[in-house]
Amino acid sequence: MAFQKHVLLITFPSIIDEKIANATQIIEGKVISKTCFWNANHTFIFTANKIKVYKIFKGGMTDIYIEILTQGGTIGNETIEASDLLSLEDNEIGVFFLYPNSLNLKSPITNSVLMDVYSSSQGCFVYNYNNTKAVAPFVNYNSITGTLYTELQIKTGNNIIIKDASFNLNTNPFGTGVLATPSINSFSPTTVNAGASLNPSTNVLTIDGTNFGVSGGVAAVLFSDGNTGGISPTFEVLSTSNSIISWTNTQIKVKVPSRAATGYFAVKEGTGVVTQSSDFLNVFYSILASTLSGVSKEANLMNQNGTGGYTVYFSSSTDNSGVDLFASTTKVTVQRALATWREIVGMNWPEGGATTSQSIGNNTENLVMFDNLATGVPPLSAGVLAVCYSYFNGCSGQELQKLAFDIIIRNTGVSSGSANFTSGPCDPSSSQIDLETVLLHELGHALNLGHINDGIQGASPNNNPGKLMHYAVSNGVKRVTPDASAYQGALYVCAPQGNSYSTCLYTSEMIQTSYTVVTDDDCPTTFPTTSTNIGTVVPFDLAHATSNYLVDPQYTEIKCTGVGTGITNTQYYALKTLTSGILSLSISNYLTFPTEAKTCTNKGVELALYKVSTCPDGQNFPTPVACRAFSANGAIADITGLLANTNYLLFVDGVANIKTSFNMTFNGSALPIKLTSFTGFAASNYNQLKWNAEISIGTQKIQIEKSRNGIQFEKIGELSGDIILKPSNTFEDNNPYTGNNYYRLVLISTNGDKEYSKTILIKRIDKILFSINPNPVNQFANIQLSTELTGKYFINIYDVVGKNVFSNYYIQNSNVINTKINLAGLSNGIYQVIVSNEAHTKVASQRIVVEK
Repeated sequence: MAFQKHVLLITFPSIIDEKIANATQIIEGKVISKTCFWNANHTFIFTANKIKVYKIFKGGMTDIYIEILTQGGTIGNETIEASDLLSLEDNEIGVFFLYPNSLNLKSPITNSVLMDVYSSSQGCFVYNYNNTKAVAPFVNYNSITGTLYTELQIKTGNNIIIKDASFNLNTNPFGTGVLATPSINSFSPTTVNAGASLNPSTNVLTIDGTNFGVSGGVAAVLFSDGNTGGISPTFEVLSTSNSIISWTNTQIKVKVPSRAATGYFAVKEGTGVVTQSSDFLNVFYSILASTLSGVSKEANLMNQNGTGGYTVYFSSSTDNSGVDLFASTTKVTVQRALATWREIVGMNWPEGGATTSQSIGNNTENLVMFDNLATGVPPLSAGVLAVCYSYFNGCSGQELQKLAFDIIIRNTGVSSGSANFTSGPCDPSSSQIDLETVLLHELGHALNLGHINDGIQGASPNNNPGKLMHYAVSNGVKRVTPDASAYQGALYVCAPQGNSYSTCLYTSEMIQTSYTVVTDDDCPTTFPTTSTNIGTVVPFDLAHATSNYLVDPQYTEIKCTGVGTGITNTQYYALKTLTSGILSLSISNYLTFPTEAKTCTNKGVELALYKVSTCPDGQNFPTPVACRAFSANGAIADITGLLANTNYLLFVDGVANIKTSFNMTFNGSALPIKLTSFTGFAASNYNQLKWNAEISIGTQKIQIEKSRNGIQFEKIGELSGDIILKPSNTFEDNNPYTGNNYYRLVLISTNGDKEYSKTILIKRIDKILFSINPNPVNQFANIQLSTELTGKYFINIYDVVGKNVFSNYYIQNSNVINTKINLAGLSNGIYQVIVSNEAHTKVASQRIVVEK
């Protein structure tokens, strides 16, 4: 049974001056062979890498060969892979910063003390022959001979000692005999998931071109390395590897390895000539994988604890220079990171409490602890913030299963170098490293996520954090929610694969628990075709939202100032206006997680509004219409100048990755009233209106407007006071028109802004309608006659004994006669008003009461 261990870490820069100062020897050389050996206790495998020395930049040595120690290796069926610590490959060439290893381990071949590499992978600058670059974590030299050599000479104060003059960067180091230079014409897919071999559609890369030659020799496909960053292809998959599905002169099919990352890739034909792709290969996420019996297998999460997953323990021992993590404030930080993964992807990892164990190992105590002198492995190197050890087993050729994991956090008293951690919920200062970010990253490795590219954008304090599973974290950066890459990758590994493990230690996979899904976490695929109603309430959940570097707005575009800001937990909402005017937003139920985060200095939510009707492609957002920020309940400053009948996209993001939830209520003159219903019907001699609506507190009054043609409206009534806040209201139009009657409501706010409802139609079948208002009347009576029959109409008023006290005629040529009659000269009493046509035939009548 093969036993495999992945060591994953997160790093921060160890500068070249520090490397030079701590290295006793600095050499340029080539790996020519490797020998693996057990330590004295037969608990760990190391590798002695034999290096042919080409140049010496510091230190004296007479031999042309030197042996370098790296952690991990394979002996028989057992493999320990320190996949993110330095791992050297045959024929790899670079600059090495060396010093005698702290464990005094000796070469199994020569018995000489093995040299260690200072700051692990940061202390090896790997060469890229295609463009004569040298790369390492945080390091990218565009010219080896022109820049790297010069810097080493100046900073060491030494001249270069040539040990092998035959090595020349300007010649092909692998020999001659190339018939034609290879060429890459196309590749697909353009976005892949590294290491996800169980999903070939997103893992297998097809490369089409010419002059690839045949497999063998040094022929290989090279990828950008997720463990070192940068876009140059340096990580090599040999053509003879089982990861190569097929290799012909014109086409290569390769399984993208878990160490591959976003950037250029390259094809190297059998004699060593390299051609690089003209476009990036995008690696969305990476899944840890190992090679067993020549076959690459992706890792699977198992039911280790018998209740569906893995139990996490906190080391409490202070022996061996350890720190009681269980009693420290760091425990709460670890718990926050655990809760994030549980709530977002259903990670089934309960807590098991404290343990006195200090050593890592393949057991059911999945430890989180500070570095100490009894871990069983060397203390963390300079530049390494934390390490996740993952134990796998291939189970007689079946799918790869994760047996256990342990996480070690650097301890200033034990680990090499130093780091200034902050463990609280607030964002770190420019001199601090956020521990929760580090732990969320390490737990991502425990979930079988590998490293990817896409690091920090900009400079402190106006930077945008890199993706969670980028190999490094910088001072002053906080990312405590996964980005879309880590989120989708974790969902992939947490979902049971349904593989067979019949002869394995664990026979069932991890049971995924329920998790929170955030609506509108991504830009919506459809935008509204009708206007957004006033009073609309939208819940936002930035405690569980993610972000997507590739499609979110530019980090310099969401403050309306061009100043960058972090984009970490984002949510969207698309809306549409009805009229031009104002958008008023108010916040309620504002909460922070944890509650203590509300005391942070840099807190709250950033908001940007974009005038778009579809989601912009690939960060191609226009300048925002407006930007706002808030950190508590209450109204947000109005957004003015919105256009009528126009789509807008609202974008929100947590400041410094603060986790919040809140409700946002939409109001303003640009939006219509939120009507549950607005109806009406024709009564005997009036029209009845009724509506159910949610009216905002800032509304002062409601006007009722009427129109004969649906275009020109006039006010016919008004409601004000507390009555307008009732969920249901009515209004009688006692002066309806014959035929069509159009109605709408107008909400008028305390500052005079107007908001309009939809328009409804009541159609009457009456031939003639007659009304008098007011009734009773004191002095003036308004008389309205509505009819579709034009001509002359007579109005006569008679008292109770039949005496005519008023007489006049009116010409009807516009469907409606409106006139005001002065009745001040009449005595109190009841009068009869009669309307007659030109033939003196009565067409309408009504009683009127005069009261003074």
